[in-house]
Amino acid sequence: MLSPLWFLLVFAALMAATCLITWVHPLWPLAVVRQVVLIRFGFGGPAMLGWVNLAAGWMVPSCLGTA
Repeated sequence: MLSPLWFLLVFAALMAATCLITWVHPLWPLAVVRQVVLIRFGFGGPAMLGWVNLAAGWMVPSCLGTA
């Protein structure tokens, strides 16, 4: 019963960051995802960059919604 509740934590964090995201620019997470993919797969970067992409990837739909 508690396993689906992980989404609420992610949702709350995204909603808390909405003002910051719109203040900076709503499309910056999309640029972060693009750069991480380019570095990681194009230039053979470390696999740990995937964690950066995880956080930015969750922000992309949220930012597109606020844009």
